[in-house]
Amino acid sequence: NTFWVNDIAITSEDTFYLATNNGLYKYIDHQIELIPFDPFFHNSELKSITVDGAGHIWIGTSQGIFVLVQNQLIPFYLQDGLPSRTIAYRSIVSDHQDNVWIGTFQGVTRWNTQRNQFHQSPTPVILSIVVEEPGGKQYFLEKPTIERGKNLIFKVSNFVYPIHHVKYRWRIDSITRGWLESETGRDIFLHHLPPGDYTIEIQAQQSGHLWSPSATFSFTIPPPWYQTWRGYGLFFFLFVTIIFFLGKLYVLWKERKSTQESLEQLSLAVEQTGGVIFMTDKEGVITYVNQAFERVYGYRKEEALGKTPRILKSNLVPLETYKAFWDTILSGQIFEGEFVNKTKDGKLVHMKVSVAPFREKGQILGFIAAQEDISELKNAEEELKHYATELESAKIALEEHANRLSMTISELEIARLKAEEASKAKSEFVANMSHEIRTPMNGIIGMTDLALETELTEEQREYLEAVKSSANSLLTIINDILDFSKIEAGKLALEYIAFRIRPFVIETIKSQAFREKEKNLEILYYVEPEVPEGVKGDPVRIRQILINLLGNAIKFTSHGEILLYIGLEQPIENNVAQIHLVVRDTGIGIPPEKQELIFEAFSQADTSITRKFGGTGLGLAITTQLVKLMNGKIWVESPPRYTLPGVDISDTRNGNGKLLPENITSPENNSHKSTTNQQEGAGPGSAFHIILPLEIAEPEEQPETTPVNLSELKDHKALIVDDNPTNRTILEKMLTQWGMIPISAEDGEKALERINSAAESNENFSVILLDAQMPNMDGFTLSQKIRKVPGYSAVPQIMLTSAGTRGDAQRCKELGIEGYLTKPVSMIQLQMTLYNCLSSKKVRQEKKPLITRHVIQENLPILNILLVEDNKINQKVATRMLEKMGHRITVASNGVEGVEKWKKQQFDLIFMDVQMPEMDGFEATAQIRELEKKRGTHVPIIAMTAHAMKGDRERCLAAGMDDYVAKPIKREEVEEVIQRFIHSKESTTQLDVEELENEHLE
Repeated sequence: NTFWVNDIAITSEDTFYLATNNGLYKYIDHQIELIPFDPFFHNSELKSITVDGAGHIWIGTSQGIFVLVQNQLIPFYLQDGLPSRTIAYRSIVSDHQDNVWIGTFQGVTRWNTQRNQFHQSPTPVILSIVVEEPGGKQYFLEKPTIERGKNLIFKVSNFVYPIHHVKYRWRIDSITRGWLESETGRDIFLHHLPPGDYTIEIQAQQSGHLWSPSATFSFTIPPPWYQTWRGYGLFFFLFVTIIFFLGKLYVLWKERKSTQESLEQLSLAVEQTGGVIFMTDKEGVITYVNQAFERVYGYRKEEALGKTPRILKSNLVPLETYKAFWDTILSGQIFEGEFVNKTKDGKLVHMKVSVAPFREKGQILGFIAAQEDISELKNAEEELKHYATELESAKIALEEHANRLSMTISELEIARLKAEEASKAKSEFVANMSHEIRTPMNGIIGMTDLALETELTEEQREYLEAVKSSANSLLTIINDILDFSKIEAGKLALEYIAFRIRPFVIETIKSQAFREKEKNLEILYYVEPEVPEGVKGDPVRIRQILINLLGNAIKFTSHGEILLYIGLEQPIENNVAQIHLVVRDTGIGIPPEKQELIFEAFSQADTSITRKFGGTGLGLAITTQLVKLMNGKIWVESPPRYTLPGVDISDTRNGNGKLLPENITSPENNSHKSTTNQQEGAGPGSAFHIILPLEIAEPEEQPETTPVNLSELKDHKALIVDDNPTNRTILEKMLTQWGMIPISAEDGEKALERINSAAESNENFSVILLDAQMPNMDGFTLSQKIRKVPGYSAVPQIMLTSAGTRGDAQRCKELGIEGYLTKPVSMIQLQMTLYNCLSSKKVRQEKKPLITRHVIQENLPILNILLVEDNKINQKVATRMLEKMGHRITVASNGVEGVEKWKKQQFDLIFMDVQMPEMDGFEATAQIRELEKKRGTHVPIIAMTAHAMKGDRERCLAAGMDDYVAKPIKREEVEEVIQRFIHSKESTTQLDVEELENEHLE
């Protein structure tokens, strides 16, 4: 609210008092509050204020002077010596001699606070209490009890003269909220007080004095009799009495209504019940029958009433039964039994009878009979007796059969035990045969690989490559037979571990590169961006599925390409991705009538295929079983509904399984010649579809990837030159994902046109990707021409080839080509190659070595490896393989020797054969692990075994080994396991880049 402040006073405690046109306010501790003194300040304007030496607050108003003492207002009026009631604005001051000077419109008044103290007024005296009746009659109160409806007048005085210098106030706690000032001087009027006990307090105040102590008087106004406990008790008694009688009436009414309803329901039930009910008087004359009586016996009610139950007599009931019946009911008891009665038309019915007498005052008035027709039950009993006789005969026959069956079961149990022993012997035989076959196979393949790495004549190399190919084929057949045996026996167990899809795919494809090069095919792959990076499953078995499908595609494709596509069948739900894998080829295709047959064991689409292409027919059968074990689905399209890679890969189950993006165009829609099934000799092709539900791996479960700063690639223009449209599309999508701007050309002429066009618009390309093998103009020739274009002498070039040939490395160096990668190109390899070419830290003037896949992959450290192997040939194979990787090898011929060498020397890794004389690999591992507990160390131990049966891997891991490699060992698998366990080890020697490059190319 807004108000005018006319004057301000400050106490010694720094409390501010504000005199305003809206009352008195106090300001302390940053809070302002109104001091309520109504009605004294009501409609009064506070004009002046001061504080005297005693701390009293003096307030000047338009009604006179007021002093705030002990939270009480002491007034001064004209009769107290003020010249005028109207005080001038800001005209009250206090001097140092304890005088308060008050300026009015009629002069100045002085008050000395030392000589004039503020005393308390004398306590008032209640002179008399007058009771006034409604008619006006008055009398003095003689006792403190007053009848209700009457007024009280209190006459008081404090014997101060003159009388107009004194005012009075009063209060009653239960009625008033505060003090009320008497408006009639010494008389205080109380009107029509309600019943109750009261105490009135009265105070007096003389001008210039404090309020007096209270004079009190207590009195009672009793309530009328109906408001007393006696009245309340009477009312309660009347209320309870009324409720009691009403309750009684309600109960009687309810009982009568219930009885009536019960009778109605009973009558209805009796009439509608399926059982026969009739009543007789005490002489046996029928007085009532229900509808069931008429239905069963055929007598109408009028015909039965007045008759006796003898009309129902069939003469088939023994006389003894009738005698017992009458003796029972006449003695007042209930009879229950069975009778054979006769209907009106002479039909016999079996009735279950219950007869009871009903009485009144102990006298039998009649009988009520309830009967149930049990004729069907009797007939069923007869049938059951006949059936029981037949069952008894059957029981005897069954006992004879049971005896013969018991003998058969005993014979079967003996046969089962023999079968289990035979199965166990078979499993042990297969395991031993696996070991016996794989051990020499490891030597054959390993030694062949080592021989192929030496200087050989062309004829010798041809013979050795034939030996290696035959050995690999034999090993494939052995693996297929073992896997098929495990699947059929239900002993194939799946792993459940986290792995990364994209590196997994490229590693799988790389394993088939040698077969691809032999047939001059091109294997392409594409993984959709929305496919999660890390999933959980069995990577070994999924790799086996893909290798089977890719191997078949390579086997049955003579010209063209093979595409591995991976996408999502549907959006991810519940952290599970439905991964859709497609392997499409441009091979011979599969006739529709043979497409179901190829998934069966030992089956191929045509017997001539086996003669031409070879194979056992187990690959797809194993693949199908593995997919089922993973809760997946597999099917084939041949020819594919749409040529791949095209607008989509249709799902033949529902016809709408779109997979590839629409911007991947079909080869037949391109005008140029490509290596797809447009090529001469390409067949109708086939597409194998697989859907696998794989759980998405948690981030902490996924292996770390090599970080690449994609900002170095963003907004760089790249020219892609490749005659294969699928390759171009895949590369375009990869580069687009990394923020680059790809532009494609299908041959050298188009590429030069794109370069010249870019030069004219002053938007040169930052990097150029070249296919090495293209018709008309190959990648090397195109590279030379590009170097001659102004502004392109230093633009980085990356050569992509499906198969490297001798001399390619030297040509790349001579032409200044920065990168050389083999297809299918790994996303990480291409990403890091582009990063090395375009990084802002790269000094272009420096002469840099050619970037190959060996340069960009992480170098392996030189490790000190212990090889525990008893077979001398396998020792040489493994030793030479590991030494060619740059590692130092120590050989032990059995477990005892291996443990001793481990005690004397520190090793980074141990390759442990499982089956050895004196001490096998399991026992040796157990001893090492036990000793490690004391040392507080842990060396990775990799099992090497020729066994390939169920439980081998689990046995190795349970024995304390860290991983498992099956014989014959492969360099790729050995490198992979070394990288997995020694990834964090620092390299002690850098690999020679050019040596690696030449080794790869040659």
